[in-house]
Amino acid sequence: MVYVRFWLRRNTHALITVLTPYLGSQVRTFGYSYKFCESERLMAMSTIKISELRKQLDEKKISSVELTEEYLKKIKAHPELGAFNTICEAEALASAKAADERIANGNILPLTGIPMAIKDNICTDGIRTTCASNMLGDFIPPYDACVIEKLKADDYVLLGKTSMDEFAMGGSTQTSAFAKTKNPFDLTRVPGGSSG
Repeated sequence: MVYVRFWLRRNTHALITVLTPYLGSQVRTFGYSYKFCESERLMAMSTIKISELRKQLDEKKISSVELTEEYLKKIKAHPELGAFNTICEAEALASAKAADERIANGNILPLTGIPMAIKDNICTDGIRTTCASNMLGDFIPPYDACVIEKLKADDYVLLGKTSMDEFAMGGSTQTSAFAKTKNPFDLTRVPGGSSG
């Protein structure tokens, strides 16, 4: 899983790379091509850079609600991947609607309306944060981590909290107390990394 700091520092395919298995798209990674295409329009939405998503949102070619609904649909369609500990559907749709209103008013920041998934060890006020441990299985933080405060200031859309090794102590996402994340391209393999 790509860390949030990577999204904030670079204008790349980071978000798309994280969510590609859910989006229906053709992705090129290290010379390999994977095809999940469902429709040309959704494929275009799911393979472009965040900067291009920003442009399409600003030009109202797509809405944040539409984009968020598509991400959520794909996430829910693949529970066998074990990629999410918490899916924030209601919060995501509410954030997307607010972002669309902000875009309509011309009050746009770089991440306004952009859907993202956050690793489950980053505190999110009012949203379960487990660190993939039974010890924190019902922990609802009363505050946001600094990075979440910055993302909220830009009106990002939180899709959910992603699985990970328990307390990020591992390298395959197989020590999670909740879901053993699977590689979306081959379910018999691990995705690699403590963040799946």
